[in-house]
Amino acid sequence: DFFHLTTLPGQEVTVETLNPGLIVHNGRVRFQLLPDQRVNIERAEFEFASGTLAMMPTTIPFGAEATRFELALHNVDASALLATLNIPDLAATGRIDGAFPLVLTRRTALIQNGELHAQPGGGTISYVGHAGDNAIGPARVAFDALKSFRYDDLRITLNGDLSDELVSSIEFTGHNSGRAVDLGDIVPIPGVGRVTVRGVPFAFHVTLTAPFRSLAETAASIGDPTAILHQAREQQQTPPVDQTPPAPR
Repeated sequence: DFFHLTTLPGQEVTVETLNPGLIVHNGRVRFQLLPDQRVNIERAEFEFASGTLAMMPTTIPFGAEATRFELALHNVDASALLATLNIPDLAATGRIDGAFPLVLTRRTALIQNGELHAQPGGGTISYVGHAGDNAIGPARVAFDALKSFRYDDLRITLNGDLSDELVSSIEFTGHNSGRAVDLGDIVPIPGVGRVTVRGVPFAFHVTLTAPFRSLAETAASIGDPTAILHQAREQQQTPPVDQTPPAPR
């Protein structure tokens, strides 16, 4: 009777590649099947973005209305993470740790108070997109600083529905490096002219709201191009709509 199957502790399976939306590799899962259709996850760990993604030990009942567990990131490379997510115009260095609780229901998955943080030593951030091209005043100074920024502390809080919108609160402190920032718009000094400085301390607090599903689908398509081909095939098979108005009676 498969549904009443039980095992001794320490059963182990290996997974070469798993793609639930974000690709992980070389997984090792240690578990025990328990009575009453439950599984005890003793350890589950995968390679992800040059670090590890692990599930904390937990017991999961099959068929439950909601399942709660916690995922942990350890020593993830910021540059590899951005490449995995295919985020344009943004580069970063540094190592990331953290954990985020997940609640899985029959319809969706929720992140509740996930927290990620940079390891000691910080890293760099470089944004070269066009979002700040028309910014003025303090906003323009902030975008200029982010073109080459050295952060000392970085923390990210995650909340939201993975099938809908994910809200990220990002806080980081540090100073601009590389090209000097022009402060003339916000601290004009009569008779002095332009004021450009390097190494100015900044504290950023940014809140982002974005549809996680489309981001995950884009990331998944990088490792599995058949997703793009399947979508294109569906669009090709959709019959065209006849826009010719009917003849008058």
